[in-house]
Amino acid sequence: MNFRGLKNLMWEGVLLIHRLRKGISRKRDLLDGTEDIDLRKIKKILIIRHDRIGDTILATPVITSLKKSLPDAELFIVVGPGGYKVVKENPYIKRTFIYDKKGFISSPGKLFSFITGLRREKIDLSLTLSHSFTVTGSLISLLSRARYRVGYRDRYSAIFYDVEIPKDGILRHEIENNLFLIESLGIRDVIKKPDIFVSASEESRIKGFLTKNRRSPELPLISINPGSRVRALGWALSNYVEICNRLTDKRVGEVILIFGPGEDDLHDHMMRLVKQRPIVASQFSIRELTVVTDRSDLLICNHTGIMHIASAVKTPVIAIFKHGQPERWGPFDVPNRILEERDDRPLSSERVYNEIVSFLCGRVRGGIKR
Repeated sequence: MNFRGLKNLMWEGVLLIHRLRKGISRKRDLLDGTEDIDLRKIKKILIIRHDRIGDTILATPVITSLKKSLPDAELFIVVGPGGYKVVKENPYIKRTFIYDKKGFISSPGKLFSFITGLRREKIDLSLTLSHSFTVTGSLISLLSRARYRVGYRDRYSAIFYDVEIPKDGILRHEIENNLFLIESLGIRDVIKKPDIFVSASEESRIKGFLTKNRRSPELPLISINPGSRVRALGWALSNYVEICNRLTDKRVGEVILIFGPGEDDLHDHMMRLVKQRPIVASQFSIRELTVVTDRSDLLICNHTGIMHIASAVKTPVIAIFKHGQPERWGPFDVPNRILEERDDRPLSSERVYNEIVSFLCGRVRGGIKR
């Protein structure tokens, strides 16, 4: 038996023990009407979205919706180290807990402080936003000792949650999956737009950066982010080089290349191959990149976190998908075009260039974003 088989066997054993202890019937299932949570008595809410930066951005509508519907409730959130940069300036968050897996492994005392910090807040309601079952998120919810622990129903969810929200099988955007969890609790007035709050100093820095570096402000500003969380899941770098050169040669727009942490090799490779040096945005924080994206007329990127920043600031997007479901993970409520490159369907730079030109022509007729 391999490791995965052993792990599944272990979870089946844990589930059996849980059912023997608690009984097979579920105690609280809101959609079955067996018990309602009185939201008027909820004073402290913990939101759990401990994974990637993009996922944290897609969770921000839950923050805004909860604060609008329950203005007196205090909101707490568990995020990963990257996600902290997304919510740092959010005025609706009372306290942020950082789930730092590497830090916890190297220093177990940090993990102990993390757990005791959660418990000290005496949380009334915890919400694990992941639509797919996550052991880590579920354990965080359980260890928080929240009065009500809410998550999506899955095979092992009953071990961790006392309120399980059934999945209805409808393919939704991840923003709507997150909001469905709180709508099931009775919150109807939801806000779907993601939010990333930036400081005045961050706004000022990027304004100065663009003023200093733009050489053709009369042209549309086109942001290109060639990076990807997994390099093999990104469109070929040579294609991005070709797009950058053609946009510049034809004066279709002024290009700004965006590079994230750990992408120095991408930066060096592209700088060696582009014919004319574009504007380069590297080592900027997530919130500073939010300002850059906001001031751009178009963003071109892989299926990655910056695509969700564009949804927050309403910047049009051309997104290239090599994996995943665009309906669930694509741009949300913003002008966009999804271009897919699958194993049997290569995506040429010629097609992408033509899509950019066509898209920009349509935006010019409709009014360029400024």
